[in-house]
Amino acid sequence: MSIEENKENNLPYSSVLEIECSKLVVICGQVAEDENEELVGDDIETQARTTLDNCIKQLKKVNCTLDDVFKVNVYISDLSVWDRFNQVYKTYFKNKPLPVRTTIQAVLFEGYLVEIEMWAYKK
Repeated sequence: MSIEENKENNLPYSSVLEIECSKLVVICGQVAEDENEELVGDDIETQARTTLDNCIKQLKKVNCTLDDVFKVNVYISDLSVWDRFNQVYKTYFKNKPLPVRTTIQAVLFEGYLVEIEMWAYKK
């Protein structure tokens, strides 16, 4: 298992990674819901933190952490909050290499501002 980062940038993600592993972990899209499946927050910062915390909970179920994540797909309801989302995201992903990431504007269920899917490798 190895990860190689081929290009540095100032954004909170890598441009390209090469991954060699024996087991992949993929978590389904997570949103800003509490344990009762109730929406948490009405701003991008609160929803981003709650969604990323939910991603961490899913990864933990298979003994992975954010350090094992190599690919993140972010679905955001309004790209005008891109910078605000990135400020939260940066506090979760600090170790290099950073995962590659795709972010697209998407129609989400009413009230939901962000959905996040992750791919990780199991050590």
